[in-house]
Amino acid sequence: MATSTDPDQVLNSLIFDLENIVGERWRWPLDILSIILYKPIWKYLDRFKVATFCFVNGCCLDAIMPYVHHTKQITKHDSLDHFKSLFAVFEEGGSYYTNRYYAFNVTMDRYEYLDGRAVNPLLRAEGTQNTVFVVNFEPEILFFTFF
Repeated sequence: MATSTDPDQVLNSLIFDLENIVGERWRWPLDILSIILYKPIWKYLDRFKVATFCFVNGCCLDAIMPYVHHTKQITKHDSLDHFKSLFAVFEEGGSYYTNRYYAFNVTMDRYEYLDGRAVNPLLRAEGTQNTVFVVNFEPEILFFTFF
């Protein structure tokens, strides 16, 4: 954890802490990098993407919160509650979330559902029977699947 008072050093230390858990930053999906590093305020979908990515990569709420507090990317109390509740719901499990949402696991170098199962690459390909609504594009992290 960062102990310096220089804001840039603290930020770099917090990012380094995240990299120690998730994996090297250059391997993170571009949309996650842009949200975490450059987006001043995280909207609903941003919070969902970051929570999904963190959860799949073993980054718990306690590990990401120092970064969130330092950067002030979540400023409203209800938005912060939403972000925290996502982790609680993901940990609780249940097929509604675990079978629908997935993210890129940096360490395993594959897409995984919230419960750790690998995502079948054919489900992500065009022309499959499932209609997949891609929420973000480069690279993909979050999908809603409609049957």
